[in-house]
Amino acid sequence: MPNPNIKIRKSLSRRESFLLSLLAVIVLLGIWFFVGYYGLIGPLFLPTPRAVLISLLDLVRTKEVFFALGTSIGRIWLAMILTIVIGFPLGVLMGSFPTVDAFLEPLTQPMRYIPLTALLPLFILWFGIGTNMKVAFLFAGTVFYFVPLVRNAIRGVPEGYVEVGLDIGLSRWEITRKILIWAALPQIWTGLVVCNAIGWTYVVLAEIINPENGIGYEISIAGRLQRTDQVFAYIVIISSVALLSDRALNAIGRKYIDW
Repeated sequence: MPNPNIKIRKSLSRRESFLLSLLAVIVLLGIWFFVGYYGLIGPLFLPTPRAVLISLLDLVRTKEVFFALGTSIGRIWLAMILTIVIGFPLGVLMGSFPTVDAFLEPLTQPMRYIPLTALLPLFILWFGIGTNMKVAFLFAGTVFYFVPLVRNAIRGVPEGYVEVGLDIGLSRWEITRKILIWAALPQIWTGLVVCNAIGWTYVVLAEIINPENGIGYEISIAGRLQRTDQVFAYIVIISSVALLSDRALNAIGRKYIDW
């Protein structure tokens, strides 16, 4: 007999979801404690949770981490602003007009499959090794994902909405502006949340090149000094801030763009 407690494609209650998530964290920490404290892996390669916690508290006390974090957040969101300014209209045009889509798809689609790290030498050549290169690198990492997400959101609007617009005499541009964009906005916002996560995955790589400041710089320094505990502490910080930004964007979407 099938187990009635195992639900297939059914929503869990908030309590069930929280308990299962908490259990996963406890299991992971338990394995980490066991491996670290029994010396199965040396502290240079895997520091103990206690060592990471001490390093994390030390970083918070010195407050340098907040400056580095602010620098990284600024770069990510500058790249996100550029992604919205350029990627949003391109995605809307591609989703609304098949001729534009046919013209731009061969230019945008292949870029999603090119490893971004392979383009680093070109970015250094074009933009130098300062902040401009880092922002351009993050922009390239997000915009080519955002454009097809916007395009697909526009295309996902029911055709009946377009027909209603035509029946009341709206022009193509008015249908795009007043119907398609607004109907697709929740999905477009979800795409923005995805691109925010992508930005956080690339920011360390961008900042390791000619490190001057930012979280990537701090991780680079900790790695050179073989302070693995600090590296893990920075990973915890990045994961926590990225998760908080993801939750904040999702909360904004649920409150203001949920239709």
